[in-house]
Amino acid sequence: MSLQCCQAKCSRWPLWAVMGALLLVAGCATGDKIGTTPGLNELAWPQPPEQPRVAFLRSISSDRDIGASKSRSHRLKDALLGKTEKLRRLRKPYGVHVDKQGRILVTDTGLGKLVVFDGKNKTFSLWGEGGRGVLAKPIGVTSDSFGKVYVTDMQLQRVVVFDRDGNFFSAIGKKGELERPAGIAVNEKIGRIYVVDVKKHHIAVFDMAPWSPPSANGERSPVSSISQPTWHWITKASFMWSIA
Repeated sequence: MSLQCCQAKCSRWPLWAVMGALLLVAGCATGDKIGTTPGLNELAWPQPPEQPRVAFLRSISSDRDIGASKSRSHRLKDALLGKTEKLRRLRKPYGVHVDKQGRILVTDTGLGKLVVFDGKNKTFSLWGEGGRGVLAKPIGVTSDSFGKVYVTDMQLQRVVVFDRDGNFFSAIGKKGELERPAGIAVNEKIGRIYVVDVKKHHIAVFDMAPWSPPSANGERSPVSSISQPTWHWITKASFMWSIA
């Protein structure tokens, strides 16, 4: 499995075009174009005669795609021990997000971890391997301007929060509050965290600090009910869109 990386060519997209790009790509870092491959821009959307708005750059599936490798000392140690360097790659990618540092964050349900591709520093890392921040079935991922990374875990029924270096910071969701958390979004302007709960058919709303018991947006009346929501995002104007 691999991520398909695209580049937007205009600032205003139709809503369904944006979602198509998110589902296939989920965007790339604007400041650091990881592995831009010239000559592939003929793979674009929409097709002529329309003006292209999204252009294919390349796919990313392993540490080699960003030039990541072990340090010289680690390679020497492996050589002395007769070990061969294993290719570290995605197994079953699900959610994807690009943080303020330009890192590509991918939830992988096959690995049961958050995969972090750092093109600038050429590193490949796995978050949630153990301890209080362990992950089992990560689904949604997002981040805030302070560098904190939020990952929903459908199996453990909670949201794990990491700091910018991948250390466990906190967890959201006491027993019974979340059943099948999926998509997640953060609105720093009003200090809210929105978590889609597929099984409960609503969006749980938490205050950012401190974490408070959720209010359910989606089950109070037939007008606001949401049937099996999965993903959502927040625009710069603080509008929230959901996919059901």
